[in-house]
Amino acid sequence: MNFENLINLQRKLREKIVIAQGYVNFEKLRFVCGVDVSYRKKAELLCCCASLFDLKKHKMVMRVFLFSSIRNLMPYVPGFLSFREGDVMIRCVSHIPFKPDVLLVDGNGILHPRRAGLACYVGVELEIPTVGVAKSLLCGEVRNGYVELNGEAVGVVMIKNGRKYYVSPGHKIDIEEARRVIELCIDEEDNIIPLKDADEKSRNALRKIAGR
Repeated sequence: MNFENLINLQRKLREKIVIAQGYVNFEKLRFVCGVDVSYRKKAELLCCCASLFDLKKHKMVMRVFLFSSIRNLMPYVPGFLSFREGDVMIRCVSHIPFKPDVLLVDGNGILHPRRAGLACYVGVELEIPTVGVAKSLLCGEVRNGYVELNGEAVGVVMIKNGRKYYVSPGHKIDIEEARRVIELCIDEEDNIIPLKDADEKSRNALRKIAGR
């Protein structure tokens, strides 16, 4: 595994990332897709689920599943998750018959040592406004609700009933709009609905195929 080559790829990706407002029309915002990957090591299998949430109807309207072997998968290394899960997420979301308005990825966006996390890679490849959501802090420092890296804000911490979500833009969205999208997708139990659904359904699908 040549980490120098992987770092160079992340630096090239960073040049393509757009962090800006204007790509999400909040007046017409309707379909938000959450994507997550679950694993069964004993069965050497993974399942990616893309869960499409309709904000207007406030319900899930579609789920896409993609199963794949993990035999030749790159091991998990913090800061390099895009090389492990990025392509399977892209393939899974690509089976949705239309582009969602916003994509939520279980992983970081620019809250990343090289500002090129999993959500950035998926967003750039699919050309969809994308938000990264992580449950733990990969890097940086939290100051006044924002995560700063080298003195620059790269994300926000959203605390809901004790749960911490580290939210950062991935592509074609900025920090404040990323926060706004997440607020629209949180249920009464403070779960982020599309990501919670993708997590649960991918786990359930693996149980049915590979057992507990």
